[in-house]
Amino acid sequence: MSYGVANPEPGLIYSWILTLANGLQVTNTTGAGLISLGWRQCTFMWQTLSANQYIENNFVTDSASDSYGSKRMDVVVWWPEASAQTVRNQVSLKLKNPQNVVLAQANTPQQVWQKITYVQPGNTLIPSGSYTIRIDVGTLQPTASNVRLFLTACTRPE
Repeated sequence: MSYGVANPEPGLIYSWILTLANGLQVTNTTGAGLISLGWRQCTFMWQTLSANQYIENNFVTDSASDSYGSKRMDVVVWWPEASAQTVRNQVSLKLKNPQNVVLAQANTPQQVWQKITYVQPGNTLIPSGSYTIRIDVGTLQPTASNVRLFLTACTRPE
């Protein structure tokens, strides 16, 4: 995988677009809305999983190094599927704080992406620590043996 301009990973770029979209509705027919380039800290990952597998990715945030402060965390997982598929792959997404408390989750069938947004309550910044992003793969389309997942997570000001 490459983060460079010369040879970017297309699936990762798409997950970036979904993560950084400011629009209220992110759909596969109307686009991702306005893009916010005001992210503070990000993590990226791609992984291939089989049915009934999961992966956890730690996203370490450091509010001390975030001079502008972040109150919001956006997490997206995207996976490519053929347009002719009649059965969609089932993928869910969960974000847990350093104390292992679930902050946000998504499990919407019939989509090829999941997005969750967590906003720190009150007038405080997201605390430093290791946040856990869990991706669960349930059933896959009958002809698939695995699914390739692209994850992007970023913090930014609210």
